[in-house]
Amino acid sequence: MYKPKYRALNRWIRLGFRVNQFKNHPVLLALIPQPLLPMREQGSQNQNPVSAGDTTRMPDGRGTEMRGAGGDFMLAVLFAAIATLLVWLAPQSAWAADRDLPLLTLEGLQQQIDTPVQREGKPTVDLRGRLIDLRSENGDFRDRFYRLLQTHLQSGGTPLGLDLSNAVVRGPFDLQRLSLREPLYGEALFPLLTEQAQTQLQRDRARLSQLSELSRSLLLQPQPQAVSLFLFRWALFWSQTDFEGPVNGSNLFFLGPVMAQGTLFKQGVTFAESRFSQIASFMASQFQGEANWRGSLFFDRVRFDQSHFALSNFQNSEFFALARFTQATFAQPANFNRVHFRGTADLAQTQWQGEATFLKGQFDQEVFFTNARFEQAISLRQTRFAQPVNLRGAAVLRQLDLGDSLFGAGADLNVANLDFNADQAELLGSPGQVGRILSVPSLTGNETLLRNLVRNFRKLEQVADANQLEYLTERLRLQHWQRQLTAT
Repeated sequence: MYKPKYRALNRWIRLGFRVNQFKNHPVLLALIPQPLLPMREQGSQNQNPVSAGDTTRMPDGRGTEMRGAGGDFMLAVLFAAIATLLVWLAPQSAWAADRDLPLLTLEGLQQQIDTPVQREGKPTVDLRGRLIDLRSENGDFRDRFYRLLQTHLQSGGTPLGLDLSNAVVRGPFDLQRLSLREPLYGEALFPLLTEQAQTQLQRDRARLSQLSELSRSLLLQPQPQAVSLFLFRWALFWSQTDFEGPVNGSNLFFLGPVMAQGTLFKQGVTFAESRFSQIASFMASQFQGEANWRGSLFFDRVRFDQSHFALSNFQNSEFFALARFTQATFAQPANFNRVHFRGTADLAQTQWQGEATFLKGQFDQEVFFTNARFEQAISLRQTRFAQPVNLRGAAVLRQLDLGDSLFGAGADLNVANLDFNADQAELLGSPGQVGRILSVPSLTGNETLLRNLVRNFRKLEQVADANQLEYLTERLRLQHWQRQLTAT
């Protein structure tokens, strides 16, 4: 009997000999080191016969024996290695496309509804690793899919979870069809909400009631149905889920957490005017279509770190707790106008390949743009900052607009080690004010930056701001020499 390691080697060699039959494939030939090709051909075609003691010389003069079975053995191992390399280098998306997932049927759905599993302490409908076809050509299954889950949701008293992790969803996915329509009056669901969420629900009801009255007065006819709110009681688990169609989560009040790490949204997704009462995580997710979060509220922590956005819209959104966008990439314009960050805003190491606008935004806590990269213009015009803003190590390649921004007492803009070239980019701000809020803790490593900032304001004819930066430079220089003298 072979030992395990020899059995593994034997399998490897057999694989190599099987792959050897494709040795003339152009892709494999392109990957084979060129010196080996003539040697193999010489052994097979006998164009230059060699004796048993001869060797074939490599270009560098080294001798390598390539005789008979020995040459076949080496080529077999080489082909096996190349085949394995091609497999490992295959795009992950190709693996995802070829996944042989079991198709979800109505019988399978009913079985999972009847036998929920425990997920983070909640009874959860487990649809992990399924292929869920909700396309229009599968309309009967689609309608009964929503109806079964909706009926189960409304009949149970305990909020449930819905786990679609590692599943593939084809066709549009509509979360409104899995939610409860709550009338504009009554407090039946208030015990399920936090105090902040209850207050917001009352505000939403008042706003929708006013819109309903306005609509009736303008149209001079009653609406076909009463205005209602969508309450989503499910806890969502979407880890590594692939949504091939658009996802609609707009105008929903999410009562449970939303955990969507590594989710792929191939088309547009909208959570406009939605409210997230518990933690929401879209960490490392891919938004390949437009991502619409306009007017959304996040009462708990939210994570978008390491996510990739195409076109994104967060206008008028509000973050009540920590909002993390660390290492996120925005490939197209990102709209953060009138966004209110009540908690810490962590946008460190973000990549902004399109324009970024934070017009009339408000930051109540610290803001981190540390090591961020802005390839296009970023606008912070008319934005309020109550706490320090950290732009340390960031790169501004086009334009940074701070015009009419307001910085509270003790708030400043740390631009230490900022990558900024006055010949290629510009920093805009209110004359006589922007120079005062720029902060650099030490002169070491920042002399070139300070010179560029002075040149920037000279070009803009903002003399007071240029003088302020020159004064800051000399003050830091004096502090540097004082430390040197003290050290000696």
